[in-house]
This record gives sequence, structure tokens and C-alpha cells, in this order.
Amino acid sequence: PVSVKQLILILISAIFVQYAPCLQSFASMLPPQKPIGHLLDEPEALKPAVRSALERILSEHEKATGEQVIVAVFKGLDGEEPVAWTKRVFRHWKIGMQGRESGVLLALYWKDRNALMEAGYGIEAVLTRNKRRHILFNILVPELKAGRPDRAVSFAAVEILRVLESPLVSSGQAGRILRLAGVD
Repeated sequence: PVSVKQLILILISAIFVQYAPCLQSFASMLPPQKPIGHLLDEPEALKPAVRSALERILSEHEKATGEQVIVAVFKGLDGEEPVAWTKRVFRHWKIGMQGRESGVLLALYWKDRNALMEAGYGIEAVLTRNKRRHILFNILVPELKAGRPDRAVSFAAVEILRVLESPLVSSGQAGRILRLAGVD
């Protein structure tokens, strides 16, 4: 005879087998886990020294201003719609301080050759849609087209901080940190 415990395990197993494809599909819709720091580089497109320099700059900017800037270089979109996916990542990662909405996400989709930027409500007045477009199309994209991802991401990140009036940019500290990492 089958015990109640065994029967429950059989039922749970059957349900799991039946709905596993749905669960797998749902899991693929979730953004990856938020990076521990301020930088995600899934395809390892950036040199380690540049990743460290950007992490230091973005971390120090957050400490100085309370504004959280995250740079995420994803492998690709995997069929997701770029704008909706970027907004979903921004919300899922809860970028920016609670109540202040003071966060920025610079998202690059490496295989798809696409980049977008999302800003919290508390920053949109300063980092306007036009300024975000300028950073993407006049700073990031030309450097990427020239085959210089380290410069592209670094210059875009520093320009975001310049627009936000970061003390790291005005003091020259961000530039010095990047030059020491080999970005000039």
C-alpha cells in the first residue's frame, strides 16, 4: 500500500513535471540578479582594470551624492523588447534610493548592438531624455563603432556623472582613476 506521504510526493512530482515548462519560461522573463556593486559585464567586454575603475568611480559617486548609477553590459536581449526589458531591470533591481528615485541604469546589449538608459523620477529633471540620447548616440555609440568598448562605457558613465554634477568629475578624480586604468 502507498502511504499518504508517498502519495503527496507523487502528486507534487506530477504537478512539477506538468508545469515545469511554464516555470522555466517565467524564470527566463526575470532579469538577472542585481550586481553586488555598480557594474555588470556578462560578456566580459571590458578589461578588468576598467571594470575596477568604473566600480570605484560609481561607488564613490553614490557615497558622495546618494545617486546610484549602474552600468550593465548584458550578453543580449534573448528576444526581449529592449525598452520594456530595460525598464523591468531598472524596477527589479530597485536602482536609486527609496523615496528619492535617484538612480540611473546604463544598459548595453552586446550581441544585439543596442543600448538604452533609464533614469528614476528624481533624476529625470537633470538627466533629461535629450541628454540621455546625447550620451548614447554621441558618446557611447561612436566609441563602440570604433571598437573601443572600454572608452565607450567609461566616457558614457563619466558623462552621466558630469550631467549629475558629480564631485568626482568636477575635481578631476574620475578622469585620474580612468587614466590609471588605461582609459584616455
